[in-house]
Amino acid sequence: MAYLKKNLKKIFLIAFAAGLVCYVSLVLMVAIPRNHEARYSDAILVLGHSISDYNQPSLWLQARLETAIALYNQGMAQAIIVSGGRGPTDDVSVASVMGDWLTTNGIPTFSIIFEDSSGSTYENFLYSQLIAEQLGISSIIVVTNDFHMFRALRTASIFFDDVSAQTAETQGGRIFAIMREPFSLVKLVFDYFFY
Repeated sequence: MAYLKKNLKKIFLIAFAAGLVCYVSLVLMVAIPRNHEARYSDAILVLGHSISDYNQPSLWLQARLETAIALYNQGMAQAIIVSGGRGPTDDVSVASVMGDWLTTNGIPTFSIIFEDSSGSTYENFLYSQLIAEQLGISSIIVVTNDFHMFRALRTASIFFDDVSAQTAETQGGRIFAIMREPFSLVKLVFDYFFY
């Protein structure tokens, strides 16, 4: 109890700072328009998300993949980069599940580029940029859900000069995702400076 009284001011300041970071992050995410408009680009970059125990895309990931298919079929890009490594409980990489889902839904295998090493949004772009550079890809359309777009575009701008985006529909659980996102932004800052 004496420790708490002695350090109450420090605890309050830390809590206030954390709350302020969360508030500012939420305001920035809300202030950014959700309907991004894709431009013709070299590739569509679909950011990974969780997969089921049966190696199927989650609803959010499926929405991202459906958005990528629509862009591809409109001729917005000739290639789709699927980005996502293997999680601690996954049998396969997220990218391989994404690739299988795309081919099952009509995308030719030769149009799919796999980035299957990443474990975070920062790594999605870091490793995808390395692949893109080898293949002469300089412009991308980022596809992710609305709650993730603010962080995704900030990260994309670190690695790519020519970036546009298309938002995928978010079904269910959006409030939780938005509340979690500010903490992910803090992790992004750490990744940027200490990776």
